[in-house]
Amino acid sequence: MAYELAKAIYSHAVSDATLAPEISDNDADIKYKIFLEDAPEDADFPYIVYYLISVVDMPTFNSSTDVINNLVQFSIFENTLSSATNISSLRDKVVSAFNRASLTYDTKTAVGCLKEAESGPIRIEDGWMWSVDFRIYNT
Repeated sequence: MAYELAKAIYSHAVSDATLAPEISDNDADIKYKIFLEDAPEDADFPYIVYYLISVVDMPTFNSSTDVINNLVQFSIFENTLSSATNISSLRDKVVSAFNRASLTYDTKTAVGCLKEAESGPIRIEDGWMWSVDFRIYNT
């Protein structure tokens, strides 16, 4: 299930009309700069790394259907100290693409996303990082 959710997140990001152009890359090896858990060392900035932080089955009164509560974090990285405005703009596009979005995967599971928390921009070494957490619910 986690793998299918990760694929659905990637698919949603690269098909979003506002976010996709911001994370597209001309590199023949990497079409989009959004990565699950780890970015390649030679990834061009800015880029996004997303993590499946937790997956919790929540039993319901209807024992045949549990609600699955996923916590997903998007970490946005920019390598220029003067680019806090750029990372803020990319953060806005991530939130616009995923907050209150519906993702579908496994052809039958509808997923709802809600922004839960964020921190940033945070200076790291020679750049910036901004993290945004989403609750993603599905049955």
